[in-house]
Amino acid sequence: MSLAASGLAMAGAKAAPAGPPSYINAPSYACGPNSGKKDWYAPGVPYPCVTGVPITTSAGRELYHDFMEKAWVQGDLSVLDKYVDPNSYDYSPLHGPEKGTKGFAGIITSFRAALSGVTLVHSDMKEGNLITHFWKLCGKHDKAPLFGVPASGKQVCLVGISTVEVKANGTKVAGRWSVLDLYGLNMQLGLIKPPGR
Repeated sequence: MSLAASGLAMAGAKAAPAGPPSYINAPSYACGPNSGKKDWYAPGVPYPCVTGVPITTSAGRELYHDFMEKAWVQGDLSVLDKYVDPNSYDYSPLHGPEKGTKGFAGIITSFRAALSGVTLVHSDMKEGNLITHFWKLCGKHDKAPLFGVPASGKQVCLVGISTVEVKANGTKVAGRWSVLDLYGLNMQLGLIKPPGR
């Protein structure tokens, strides 16, 4: 077979389908078979999970899952420099647009300084180079003040949605947009009363 013919044959061959993410069986992944029934931001509200088609992996999905586990749950802030492009921007309701890792580091540090036993549960969806995470971080508020509230010993959860842009080669976060349920967190901290009370 000529080189040209073999090239055409290879071009016509279908690529093998991508397998599932490496974290598909992790208890922290709400869409996996080992997650159990988990509520997202309120009792009875499930995490958004793709149905009817296989959940497939990508470099961006793997990167951001690893980032969330290591930075938030394990407290390893070295992953910030490893996974976040220094020219990226973080758009969060907690601060204005911030370049680099400062925004990430600030919220992770303050949350982990106040809480012990931090856990993460999330689901994710991918479109092109964008990964959207629907997540819940919980811990016992027993170490230090959180948003000015002294340690209470209560279990509190921060819930949010983050969309990250991952560089084409799947090695760095190029931008992040987040929405946080600060209203729900403030109710848990006793800063505001639940509706109707």
